Amino acid sequence: MEGGNSLVFTSNDPHQRLAQAVEAFFQTTKIDAPTELPRKWLRLQDLVLFNKDAFLSKEWASARSAPDFWHLVANALKCQRIGRQAEVDAGQMRQSHAELLLGEDAWVEHREHGVTYCFDATKVMFSAGNITERGWMGTISAQGETIVDLFCGIGYYSLPLLVNAGVEKVHACEINPDSIDALRAGLQKNGVAERCNIHVGDNRETAPLIGRVADRVLLGLLPSSEYAWPLALSCLKEEGGILHVHMNVVEKDDGDIQRWAEKTSMKFSELAALQGNNMTFGIDDIRRVKWYSPHVRHCVLILRAEPINA
Repeated sequence: MEGGNSLVFTSNDPHQRLAQAVEAFFQTTKIDAPTELPRKWLRLQDLVLFNKDAFLSKEWASARSAPDFWHLVANALKCQRIGRQAEVDAGQMRQSHAELLLGEDAWVEHREHGVTYCFDATKVMFSAGNITERGWMGTISAQGETIVDLFCGIGYYSLPLLVNAGVEKVHACEINPDSIDALRAGLQKNGVAERCNIHVGDNRETAPLIGRVADRVLLGLLPSSEYAWPLALSCLKEEGGILHVHMNVVEKDDGDIQRWAEKTSMKFSELAALQGNNMTFGIDDIRRVKWYSPHVRHCVLILRAEPINA
Protein backbone atom coordinates (compact mmCIF):
# COMPACT_ATOMS: atom_id res chain seq x y z
CA MET A 1 0.00 0.00 0.00
CA GLU A 2 2.93 2.31 -0.84
CA GLY A 3 1.78 5.96 -0.59
CA GLY A 4 -1.82 4.69 -0.38
CA ASN A 5 -1.92 4.23 -4.15
CA SER A 6 -3.53 0.78 -4.05
CA LEU A 7 -6.51 1.85 -1.93
CA VAL A 8 -9.73 2.44 -3.89
CA PHE A 9 -12.09 4.75 -2.05
CA THR A 10 -15.81 3.99 -2.14
CA SER A 11 -17.29 7.32 -1.01
CA ASN A 12 -17.27 10.97 -2.04
CA ASP A 13 -17.64 12.06 1.61
CA PRO A 14 -14.17 13.12 2.86
CA HIS A 15 -14.97 11.96 6.40
CA GLN A 16 -15.89 8.50 5.16
CA ARG A 17 -12.83 8.42 2.93
CA LEU A 18 -10.62 9.30 5.90
CA ALA A 19 -12.26 6.54 7.96
CA GLN A 20 -11.63 4.08 5.14
CA ALA A 21 -7.96 5.10 4.92
CA VAL A 22 -7.50 4.71 8.68
CA GLU A 23 -9.19 1.31 8.68
CA ALA A 24 -7.00 0.11 5.79
CA PHE A 25 -3.83 1.23 7.57
CA PHE A 26 -4.67 -0.46 10.86
CA GLN A 27 -5.66 -3.67 9.13
CA THR A 28 -2.05 -3.99 7.97
CA THR A 29 -0.70 -3.35 11.48
CA LYS A 30 -3.03 -5.81 13.26
CA ILE A 31 -3.81 -3.07 15.80
CA ASP A 32 -7.34 -1.92 16.58
CA ALA A 33 -8.08 1.34 14.80
CA PRO A 34 -8.88 4.37 17.00
CA THR A 35 -12.58 5.12 17.20
CA GLU A 36 -12.12 8.90 17.41
CA LEU A 37 -11.32 10.41 14.01
CA PRO A 38 -10.71 14.09 13.30
CA ARG A 39 -13.98 15.71 12.22
CA LYS A 40 -12.74 19.18 11.31
CA TRP A 41 -9.84 20.54 9.32
CA LEU A 42 -8.84 23.65 7.39
CA ARG A 43 -8.16 23.36 3.67
CA LEU A 44 -5.73 25.90 2.23
CA GLN A 45 -5.03 25.30 -1.47
CA ASP A 46 -3.63 21.72 -1.52
CA LEU A 47 -2.74 21.77 2.21
CA VAL A 48 -5.04 20.30 4.87
CA LEU A 49 -4.42 21.53 8.43
CA PHE A 50 -5.89 19.38 11.19
CA ASN A 51 -6.74 20.71 14.64
CA LYS A 52 -3.96 20.85 17.20
CA ASP A 53 -4.94 17.62 19.00
CA ALA A 54 -5.50 15.47 15.88
CA PHE A 55 -3.65 12.12 15.82
CA LEU A 56 -1.79 12.89 19.08
CA SER A 57 -3.28 10.30 21.46
CA LYS A 58 -1.33 7.11 22.16
CA GLU A 59 -3.69 5.09 19.92
CA TRP A 60 -2.20 6.91 16.93
CA ALA A 61 1.45 6.23 17.82
CA SER A 62 2.00 3.54 15.19
CA ALA A 63 0.33 5.66 12.52
CA ARG A 64 2.36 8.79 13.32
CA SER A 65 5.62 6.94 12.80
CA ALA A 66 4.62 5.33 9.49
CA PRO A 67 5.34 7.47 6.37
CA ASP A 68 2.63 5.69 4.34
CA PHE A 69 -0.03 6.81 6.80
CA TRP A 70 0.19 10.50 5.87
CA HIS A 71 0.07 9.60 2.18
CA LEU A 72 -3.10 7.62 2.85
CA VAL A 73 -4.65 10.60 4.63
CA ALA A 74 -3.65 12.95 1.79
CA ASN A 75 -5.15 10.61 -0.81
CA ALA A 76 -8.35 10.32 1.21
CA LEU A 77 -8.73 14.10 1.43
CA LYS A 78 -7.50 14.75 -2.12
CA CYS A 79 -4.65 17.02 -1.07
CA GLN A 80 -0.87 17.03 -1.44
CA ARG A 81 0.22 18.32 1.97
CA ILE A 82 -0.83 17.57 5.55
CA GLY A 83 -0.24 19.70 8.63
CA ARG A 84 -1.39 20.03 12.22
CA GLN A 85 -2.19 23.31 13.93
CA ALA A 86 -0.68 24.34 17.27
CA GLU A 87 -1.31 26.97 19.91
CA VAL A 88 -1.11 30.42 18.37
CA ASP A 89 1.01 32.95 20.25
CA ALA A 90 -1.20 35.22 22.32
CA GLY A 91 1.10 38.20 21.76
CA GLN A 92 1.31 40.72 18.98
CA MET A 93 3.30 38.37 16.72
CA ARG A 94 0.42 35.86 16.47
CA GLN A 95 2.80 33.15 15.24
CA SER A 96 1.24 29.88 14.14
CA HIS A 97 3.73 27.11 15.08
CA ALA A 98 1.73 24.62 12.97
CA GLU A 99 3.61 21.43 12.05
CA LEU A 100 3.98 20.11 8.51
CA LEU A 101 3.45 16.34 8.47
CA LEU A 102 3.59 15.73 4.72
CA GLY A 103 5.10 18.01 2.09
CA GLU A 104 8.16 20.14 1.48
CA ASP A 105 6.85 23.56 2.56
CA ALA A 106 3.68 25.19 3.87
CA TRP A 107 3.46 28.24 1.58
CA VAL A 108 -0.10 28.65 0.27
CA GLU A 109 -2.07 31.04 -1.91
CA HIS A 110 -5.58 30.90 -0.52
CA ARG A 111 -8.38 32.64 -2.44
CA GLU A 112 -11.72 33.78 -1.06
CA HIS A 113 -14.13 36.59 -1.93
CA GLY A 114 -11.94 37.48 -4.91
CA VAL A 115 -8.87 38.06 -2.72
CA THR A 116 -5.71 35.92 -2.67
CA TYR A 117 -3.91 35.58 0.66
CA CYS A 118 -0.29 34.38 0.53
CA PHE A 119 1.44 32.97 3.61
CA ASP A 120 3.39 30.15 5.24
CA ALA A 121 0.82 28.25 7.32
CA THR A 122 3.47 27.05 9.78
CA LYS A 123 4.54 30.62 10.58
CA VAL A 124 1.44 32.83 10.58
CA MET A 125 -2.13 32.34 11.71
CA PHE A 126 -5.09 32.15 9.34
CA SER A 127 -8.54 31.80 10.92
CA ALA A 128 -11.26 30.11 8.89
CA GLY A 129 -13.79 31.46 11.39
CA ASN A 130 -13.16 35.05 10.26
CA ILE A 131 -14.14 34.39 6.63
CA THR A 132 -17.43 36.30 6.93
CA GLU A 133 -15.72 39.37 8.40
CA ARG A 134 -13.02 39.31 5.71
CA GLY A 135 -15.69 39.13 3.03
CA TRP A 136 -17.75 41.90 4.63
CA MET A 137 -14.76 44.24 4.70
CA GLY A 138 -14.73 44.17 0.90
CA THR A 139 -18.37 45.31 0.74
CA ILE A 140 -18.25 48.41 2.94
CA SER A 141 -18.58 51.89 1.49
CA ALA A 142 -14.96 53.03 1.61
CA GLN A 143 -14.29 54.32 -1.89
CA GLY A 144 -11.34 56.72 -1.88
CA GLU A 145 -10.64 56.37 1.84
CA THR A 146 -7.27 56.28 3.58
CA ILE A 147 -6.98 53.39 6.02
CA VAL A 148 -4.61 52.81 8.93
CA ASP A 149 -4.44 49.13 9.89
CA LEU A 150 -2.63 48.96 13.21
CA PHE A 151 -2.39 45.14 13.24
CA CYS A 152 -2.30 44.30 9.56
CA GLY A 153 -0.86 40.79 9.66
CA ILE A 154 -0.91 39.25 6.19
CA GLY A 155 -3.63 41.70 5.14
CA TYR A 156 -6.66 39.86 6.54
CA TYR A 157 -8.81 43.00 6.38
CA SER A 158 -6.65 45.44 4.40
CA LEU A 159 -6.54 43.26 1.28
CA PRO A 160 -10.36 43.09 0.92
CA LEU A 161 -10.50 46.86 1.36
CA LEU A 162 -7.88 47.37 -1.34
CA VAL A 163 -9.18 44.76 -3.78
CA ASN A 164 -12.95 45.06 -3.39
CA ALA A 165 -13.85 48.23 -1.48
CA GLY A 166 -11.85 50.71 -3.55
CA VAL A 167 -9.88 52.41 -0.78
CA GLU A 168 -7.24 54.82 -2.00
CA LYS A 169 -4.44 54.07 0.47
CA VAL A 170 -3.64 51.68 3.33
CA HIS A 171 -1.00 52.33 5.95
CA ALA A 172 -0.21 48.83 7.21
CA CYS A 173 1.49 48.47 10.60
CA GLU A 174 3.03 45.06 11.30
CA ILE A 175 5.78 43.77 13.60
CA ASN A 176 6.04 40.09 12.57
CA PRO A 177 8.62 39.58 9.77
CA ASP A 178 6.85 36.44 8.50
CA SER A 179 3.56 38.32 8.25
CA ILE A 180 5.29 41.19 6.45
CA ASP A 181 6.73 38.79 3.87
CA ALA A 182 3.27 37.31 3.37
CA LEU A 183 1.66 40.75 3.14
CA ARG A 184 4.10 41.88 0.47
CA ALA A 185 3.42 38.72 -1.53
CA GLY A 186 -0.33 39.21 -1.19
CA LEU A 187 -0.16 42.85 -2.26
CA GLN A 188 1.79 41.86 -5.37
CA LYS A 189 -0.46 38.89 -6.15
CA ASN A 190 -3.58 41.06 -5.99
CA GLY A 191 -2.01 43.94 -7.93
CA VAL A 192 -2.50 46.55 -5.19
CA ALA A 193 1.05 47.02 -3.84
CA GLU A 194 1.29 50.63 -5.01
CA ARG A 195 -1.64 51.61 -2.76
CA CYS A 196 -0.18 50.24 0.47
CA ASN A 197 2.59 51.65 2.66
CA ILE A 198 4.00 49.06 5.08
CA HIS A 199 5.24 50.42 8.41
CA VAL A 200 7.59 47.78 9.82
CA GLY A 201 7.97 47.42 13.58
CA ASP A 202 6.08 48.07 16.81
CA ASN A 203 3.05 50.25 16.07
CA ARG A 204 3.74 52.24 19.25
CA GLU A 205 6.75 53.56 17.36
CA THR A 206 5.49 53.58 13.77
CA ALA A 207 1.88 54.77 14.09
CA PRO A 208 2.69 58.22 15.61
CA LEU A 209 4.77 58.95 12.51
CA ILE A 210 1.88 58.37 10.11
CA GLY A 211 0.01 61.53 11.05
CA ARG A 212 -3.70 62.34 11.11
CA VAL A 213 -4.54 60.89 7.72
CA ALA A 214 -7.06 58.11 8.40
CA ASP A 215 -10.68 58.03 7.40
CA ARG A 216 -10.82 54.59 9.02
CA VAL A 217 -8.62 52.77 11.56
CA LEU A 218 -8.58 49.00 12.03
CA LEU A 219 -7.82 47.58 15.48
CA GLY A 220 -7.78 43.86 14.75
CA LEU A 221 -5.79 42.42 17.67
CA LEU A 222 -7.31 39.74 19.92
CA PRO A 223 -8.08 39.32 22.72
CA SER A 224 -7.87 43.11 23.00
CA SER A 225 -6.28 46.04 21.18
CA GLU A 226 -6.90 48.48 24.05
CA TYR A 227 -3.27 49.56 24.40
CA ALA A 228 -3.44 50.89 20.83
CA TRP A 229 -6.64 52.92 21.17
CA PRO A 230 -4.72 56.20 21.75
CA LEU A 231 -2.64 55.38 18.66
CA ALA A 232 -5.81 54.96 16.62
CA LEU A 233 -7.08 58.37 17.71
CA SER A 234 -3.76 59.98 16.79
CA CYS A 235 -4.18 58.65 13.23
CA LEU A 236 -7.80 59.75 12.68
CA LYS A 237 -8.39 62.87 10.62
CA GLU A 238 -9.33 65.98 12.58
CA GLU A 239 -12.83 65.77 11.13
CA GLY A 240 -13.21 62.27 12.55
CA GLY A 241 -13.71 58.89 10.94
CA ILE A 242 -14.50 55.24 11.60
CA LEU A 243 -12.92 52.81 14.06
CA HIS A 244 -13.13 49.00 13.82
CA VAL A 245 -12.47 47.76 17.36
CA HIS A 246 -11.99 43.99 17.63
CA MET A 247 -12.21 42.31 21.04
CA ASN A 248 -13.05 39.03 22.72
CA VAL A 249 -16.11 39.88 24.81
CA VAL A 250 -17.53 37.78 27.65
CA GLU A 251 -21.21 37.18 26.84
CA LYS A 252 -23.27 35.50 29.55
CA ASP A 253 -26.51 37.36 29.00
CA ASP A 254 -28.17 39.34 26.23
CA GLY A 255 -26.93 42.74 27.41
CA ASP A 256 -23.24 42.01 27.86
CA ILE A 257 -22.11 42.98 24.36
CA GLN A 258 -24.20 46.16 24.27
CA ARG A 259 -22.78 47.22 27.64
CA TRP A 260 -19.26 46.53 26.37
CA ALA A 261 -19.93 48.63 23.28
CA GLU A 262 -21.25 51.58 25.30
CA LYS A 263 -18.36 51.38 27.77
CA THR A 264 -15.84 51.28 24.91
CA SER A 265 -17.47 54.28 23.24
CA MET A 266 -17.17 56.27 26.47
CA LYS A 267 -13.54 55.21 26.87
CA PHE A 268 -12.69 56.52 23.42
CA SER A 269 -14.34 59.84 24.29
CA GLU A 270 -12.17 60.08 27.41
CA LEU A 271 -9.01 59.22 25.50
CA ALA A 272 -9.77 61.79 22.81
CA ALA A 273 -10.32 64.47 25.46
CA LEU A 274 -6.94 63.65 27.01
CA GLN A 275 -5.41 64.28 23.59
CA GLY A 276 -7.16 67.67 23.45
CA ASN A 277 -9.49 66.36 20.76
CA ASN A 278 -13.10 66.43 21.96
CA MET A 279 -15.15 63.99 19.91
CA THR A 280 -18.29 61.94 20.18
CA PHE A 281 -18.15 58.23 19.34
CA GLY A 282 -21.41 56.84 18.07
CA ILE A 283 -22.05 53.12 17.68
CA ASP A 284 -22.62 52.40 14.00
CA ASP A 285 -22.67 48.61 14.30
CA ILE A 286 -21.71 45.67 16.50
CA ARG A 287 -20.55 42.66 14.52
CA ARG A 288 -20.54 39.24 16.16
CA VAL A 289 -17.83 37.39 14.24
CA LYS A 290 -17.61 34.01 15.98
CA TRP A 291 -17.50 32.24 19.30
CA TYR A 292 -13.90 32.25 20.50
CA SER A 293 -14.56 29.93 23.43
CA PRO A 294 -17.56 29.17 25.68
CA HIS A 295 -19.19 32.49 26.66
CA VAL A 296 -16.49 34.49 24.82
CA ARG A 297 -17.32 36.00 21.46
CA HIS A 298 -15.09 37.75 18.93
CA CYS A 299 -16.88 41.03 18.28
CA VAL A 300 -16.14 44.10 16.18
CA LEU A 301 -17.45 47.45 17.35
CA ILE A 302 -17.81 50.01 14.55
CA LEU A 303 -17.53 53.50 16.04
CA ARG A 304 -18.09 56.77 14.19
CA ALA A 305 -15.97 59.63 15.55
CA GLU A 306 -17.14 63.21 15.04
CA PRO A 307 -15.90 66.52 16.52
CA ILE A 308 -18.28 67.79 19.18
CA ASN A 309 -18.57 71.29 17.73
CA ALA A 310 -18.63 70.28 14.06
